[in-house]
Amino acid sequence: MSQTDTSAEPGGGGQGMCAGGHPAKMLFRFSTGATGMEKCLRHAVLHPPAFRNAIATALVVGSLLTAINQGNVLLNGHFPSDLRWKIPLTYTVPYLVSTWAVLRISLIRRTDDPSGNAVGEKVRP
Repeated sequence: MSQTDTSAEPGGGGQGMCAGGHPAKMLFRFSTGATGMEKCLRHAVLHPPAFRNAIATALVVGSLLTAINQGNVLLNGHFPSDLRWKIPLTYTVPYLVSTWAVLRISLIRRTDDPSGNAVGEKVRP
């Protein structure tokens, strides 16, 4: 079976194959140049373009939100102990939202065609 084939393996319980070479219950489709590949959740989260995009989003949005929400405290030279969890959370939320959006857009819904084979189609929000 090729890396982009979404048909289920015989006896595989309707699972497709991840580009990493193992069965996956959920698949996410990514385009890389002229070809596409399907990845399981673990590999999809670490897909390099998606990962870089999520990091960049977290840095930009997290920095802006930190400046807006905590700027006056930081400019006064104070660093209260509650900022030790607030600032990392301010960066984590945009990272998670960006990652969730990429996964939601890339998710493949598995359906059965008339012949009984599982086939994949991209989910449209």
